[in-house]
Amino acid sequence: MYYITFGASYSKTDVAFRVPWAVQMFPAIVMLTALFFIPESPRWLASQDRWEEALEVLASIHGNGDHLAPIVQAQYAEIRESIAISESQGKVKWAELIHRDNIHRISNGIFVHIWTQLSGNNALLYYIVYIFQMAGLTGNVKLIASSVQYIINVIFTLPAIFFLDRIGRRPALIGGAFFMMIWLYSTAGVMARYGHYVPGGFDGSSAVTWTMNDDSKSAKAAIIAFTYLLVATYSFTWAPISWCYPSEIYPIRLRGKAVSIATSANWILGFANNYYTPPAFQNIQWKTFIIFGTFNVVACLHAYFFFPETKRRSLEDIDQLFASGVKPWKSSTVPKEDRLQQLVEEADKGKLQVEISKV
Repeated sequence: MYYITFGASYSKTDVAFRVPWAVQMFPAIVMLTALFFIPESPRWLASQDRWEEALEVLASIHGNGDHLAPIVQAQYAEIRESIAISESQGKVKWAELIHRDNIHRISNGIFVHIWTQLSGNNALLYYIVYIFQMAGLTGNVKLIASSVQYIINVIFTLPAIFFLDRIGRRPALIGGAFFMMIWLYSTAGVMARYGHYVPGGFDGSSAVTWTMNDDSKSAKAAIIAFTYLLVATYSFTWAPISWCYPSEIYPIRLRGKAVSIATSANWILGFANNYYTPPAFQNIQWKTFIIFGTFNVVACLHAYFFFPETKRRSLEDIDQLFASGVKPWKSSTVPKEDRLQQLVEEADKGKLQVEISKV
């Protein structure tokens, strides 16, 4: 999309905005069409007393259509158990989100989104052109250099899909915040040392009131390198984890409400980033990077002291992990109690009988 917009800008007509907006319609059309072919969630079907359909979906996804496959029987039994527990507790109330038994995990899901936005990556991603102007780049050079960050974003997000289950959530969150802090503080230091104030703005941008000295080529290159390193670090750590971690730690009963609040926190902070970043560049210049770097210090400490490890744990096992009160930095040493695996073993031995009926 960046390159499409960049190319359309050369038209010097309203095509410059019409084409980019039109292109974005096609993924939406594809998604809308595909949604008609996506089956309903088995848990939702079960909650609506549509047990036969729930079993059918489980069999199609996990058993190649075989209702008697051990994994299908085990997951069906697990859903029956969770639905029974949920129904015994009655209708979900918003007050449950702040109950002392839930507040730790609910707040973790919210703050993983908050720290994702306050890490500085998204704010700088939106206004990367300003940063490269602060580095002394002008014209098409700054636009082309800015586009590289989007390529880095994609390249470093893809391996996260394969490696985060090996690395774990805690090391990625802690390490990601730590290194982003380094890149941001380094950017601030280099700008303060080799830059100067520009009254009225630089290269036609009133928000850019600080730029690098003309004779500091190495410093300019360092600013660009630190920016790319920030994007790479963020893309491999906080970017993907901020979306998977809440879905792992929230109890099934509260997930709908909890995820909606956590996601709203993400976009509220995203709006704030768009609102205050240009004035920050204009009024405090390189000190903006110190603020974002400090947010990463707090995020690093928060992740260490409050975020337990969840990799390769079942939802039920994570429930027990939070209920146990174990310290987050010791959570990786807690033995896994995989209820689903136990049910699979029972089904494999013929000890588990699936009944297509409401609990």
